[in-house]
Amino acid sequence: MDSLNSVASSIARRMSNEVSCLATANDFGNAREERLMFPNVELSDTPDSNPAAIRSNIKHLYWQLLGEKLEENDPEVDRAYQLFADVWQDGQNNSYGNLPNMCRANGVDSDNNYTVRSWMAVVSYMLSSYDFLYE
Repeated sequence: MDSLNSVASSIARRMSNEVSCLATANDFGNAREERLMFPNVELSDTPDSNPAAIRSNIKHLYWQLLGEKLEENDPEVDRAYQLFADVWQDGQNNSYGNLPNMCRANGVDSDNNYTVRSWMAVVSYMLSSYDFLYE
């Protein structure tokens, strides 16, 4: 199969959103040295304060989730970084605060910097990619 029908696509999208929601909060609830997904960043790292750390962690996620070794200037890293920055910017323009109940895990329940949601979007993007679904 080289494409998803509408039902399979909807299931993949929903599962990528749900898994990214809990996995992101759960991993950030661990000490930095124990994190599997986010060892290169803190929740305070934003596109304004530490873009290099964000890009480094995106590169790490491509390896961790998809088994892809990418360079920091790879177009896929650029796309994922832009998604992170766009979601983060949306959070700066709106006031959201606490995470939805279903996305709270391991002591992470608020998102004042809007970085948890930004990372959730990046992880969801990766988990819903063709490479992940068909690997």
